[in-house]
Amino acid sequence: MPYISSVERIGYRQGKVEGRKEAIGLGLSLKFGDDVSLLMAPISEIQDPDRLLTIMNAIFTTCSIEEIRQLVGGKHCTA
Repeated sequence: MPYISSVERIGYRQGKVEGRKEAIGLGLSLKFGDDVSLLMAPISEIQDPDRLLTIMNAIFTTCSIEEIRQLVGGKHCTA
């Protein structure tokens, strides 16, 4: 396994975070239409890749944008 410097590790993590944010935006737009811009503002503040992955996966299993909104706000969805 090659050595990965701390700068490379930070860059990798940041790339993962930004990629997940883009995927969330696309998923929300495809499922709920273009009226997701207000929801993307708080999502853009999230830096935890695991939390972003949870939100990303929830797009496929939720029926309403309100459930996603609760998840972004730190509340658990009741599905």
